[in-house]
This record gives sequence, C-alpha cells and structure tokens, in this order.
Amino acid sequence: MMGSVTLPKVTFQPYVEELLEKSYLNEKAISQVGDEVCKQRWNSLLTALSYPPAYTVLRVNTLHHSKEDTKQQLSQALYQQFSVKQRLPAEVSDHPCLDDTLIITSGSLPGTNEVPVSPCSKQVIVDQQCGLAVLRGADIFAPGVLAALPDMVKGDKVSVYVDVNGSCRRGLTKPFEGEKVFLGNGDVVLGRRELFVTTCVPRGVAVRMTEPICDCPSLNGVLTDRLFLQNLPSIVVGHVVSPAVGSRVLDMCAAPGGKTTHLATLMKDQGVVIALDKSTNKIRKVEENAKRLGLSCIHAYSYDSTKACSRDMKMLMHDADVNAPPYPPGTFDCVLLDAPCSGLGQRPQISNQLQLSELKSYPAYQRMFFSTEGHLCTAHAQSHWQKMKQWWIGPLVHILNLNYLIRFLILVELVWKAPTLMLTS
Repeated sequence: MMGSVTLPKVTFQPYVEELLEKSYLNEKAISQVGDEVCKQRWNSLLTALSYPPAYTVLRVNTLHHSKEDTKQQLSQALYQQFSVKQRLPAEVSDHPCLDDTLIITSGSLPGTNEVPVSPCSKQVIVDQQCGLAVLRGADIFAPGVLAALPDMVKGDKVSVYVDVNGSCRRGLTKPFEGEKVFLGNGDVVLGRRELFVTTCVPRGVAVRMTEPICDCPSLNGVLTDRLFLQNLPSIVVGHVVSPAVGSRVLDMCAAPGGKTTHLATLMKDQGVVIALDKSTNKIRKVEENAKRLGLSCIHAYSYDSTKACSRDMKMLMHDADVNAPPYPPGTFDCVLLDAPCSGLGQRPQISNQLQLSELKSYPAYQRMFFSTEGHLCTAHAQSHWQKMKQWWIGPLVHILNLNYLIRFLILVELVWKAPTLMLTS
C-alpha cells in the first residue's frame, strides 16, 4: 500500500543550531506572536529546508533563442520524462514579471511536491551529495553509490536511501544499519559488479529514478544551450543591474557564472564582462557556461577580488591581456558583488556540517569586498550588492553590513531599484 513519505527536519551542528534558534526565537518575535507560535514556525522552517523548492526556475538564453519556442520544447521534454515515471506532467509557465524566466510547477500532490511512494525490498545507499541531487530530480550516477547488496543486477527495482551521517562504508555488502532517509525507487542500470568489482572507475547512470518521493523535473542535458537553471533572486539581480549595451561590467564572485552570463545576455554580448573568482576550477566552469550559451564578451580570471583594485602602475601593466586584473579605480560602469555566504538557506538539505566559527566569519569576510567594489566603479556608476543569503541569521548580518557600508564607505548610497517581486508562494 502506498504511503506518503515525510523527510526529517534538517540538522545542524549543535552550537550552530543553538545560535540560529536563539536568533529566531528572539524577545521581539515572542512578544508579538507568542512562544508557542514561534517554536512551531521554527520547526516548520527546519522541515521545509529538507525539501526542494516547489518551483524550478529557469532563465532562457534570449540572446539566441525565443522564450516561447524554448517553452514549447521544454514542455515536450518534460511530458516525455514524466510519462516514463507515470506522473502528472509538470507545468511550464512564464514568470509574470521577468520576460526571460520560466517556472516549472510540479504535477504532484496539491500544495507540495511530495509524492506517495512505498519502498521495495532491495536497497541502494547513496552519499549525501547524490541524495540532494535526487531530491532535485536527478538520477543516480555511479560515483554517488556507497553500498548495494551482492545480488543487485541490471534491471532490478531498488529503493534508494541516503546516508545521513556519512557512516556507510563504500562497497558495503551487508544491509546498512546507520541513519538513512528513503528517497524513492528506481531501476538498476549498473549492477553491483559494474560498480564495485571492476578495475575501471564506474561512470554514468547507476540507477534511473522512476518513483522519486519529490516530483522535481530532471534537467540534466535538457536544452543546455537555451536554459540556465538559476535561483529567482539571482535572476532578479541581473535585471536590477540592467547594464547598457557596450558597458564594462565586473562580477566579483562570479562562479558558476549564472549572473555573469545573464549580464552578458542583457548587454546583447556587446561590451566587456569581467568574471573573477579565486578558484581556478570554478573559473573553468564560468568559461564552460559562457561557451555553452554562445557568449563571447565574458573574460574570466582566477583572482582574489579583494585585491582587484590597485593604484600601482607596475601592477597595472598587462603585456598580453588588457582585461586582466588588477584594475585602476573607476574602471567599471557596474560592479556586481554576491559575496560568499554560509548557504544556510540552500534547499534541500539533510545534515548541515557548517561549524559555528565558520558561520561567524562571514560578515567580516564579506566586508573585505566592499571597499574594492566601491572604488572600481566609475564616478557616476552604481555598485550593486546582492542581499546576503544567510537565511535566518541573514537579516541581522545584512543590516549590520548595510550599517557598515553607510557609516564607513561614504561613497555608498542606498537606492530603490526595480524589479520588485511579491510572490504568494
């Protein structure tokens, strides 16, 4: 008999959870709605973080493709995908305010994207990274499989569980007795021998999910030159910056390149978009995304953005590449800073291992970028600072850093910018 699967609340490190709970259950909130209501809302938030968003947001590469044609092709691809899973097809709709954005709404149970599924007898254990991808609609690829019973062969129907605490030994042949969470059922593509009894590194899909508990679409390989999977706030910030054609723009923390490629698209690929990130591997990802979307005005560099502004003429002499950092003050018409943050609001999550010391380090680290950002703008340009994604502690961090900006960086002025969105969901 089918049952509705409920995911457990996300867990944090004890001191982190204590800080977050204390910040959320503050005196002002309790005085307004009461202690009991505050605790209910706190627990609801912890539960919500375990689930993927009810909506999947995609930005269309409008420089080379029409949104309407892309919408039709996406709808057809999802219809075929959901037919295989014997599920109601996901609905693709236009965003009401953003002309380059599509929204995919799950076809699952009303008010949720949780689907009733019953486990079967054979089990596969996957690591947490793989488990989160499954909740977002992905199939299971070979590197994510931790354990399977010896008799698992191609064609078997299996239940998929995620190892919550990272305690499952890779290649385990016995039933895993540690803490685990059921993610759904699937069909085996690579048997146990292909996964663990081989001299080659296994690659490709190991289990194709047919009954995931959360009915998110799988977008791997779907219209890759037309679509970019992106969070709605990240798309909004591109429209807020709204760079003119021919502008010179800097994205200070660019990887993986969603906002970078959006800015280049809004500029019709005319002008210069500089993308910086400290990680060489992340910069390669920015370059790959730019190439995939057919954008040529993006120049990506592995560089520490906090050191991107310099008045030293010797440092500014670039023999080979005039676009390479560092840059003199006033170089850019627009500067976008989405500073590194804790990622506490990312969904879905199962077990967050962030340490308290790391969480507390972010506000000071974010401030290191501000001075550089302000000085790199031209005299009449605006510097665009995307709201920190700190989630519950975020409003506090955001306000403290805004106060810092206003008090210590006199060149900063807060302005009202469109678009603003009010979503009931």
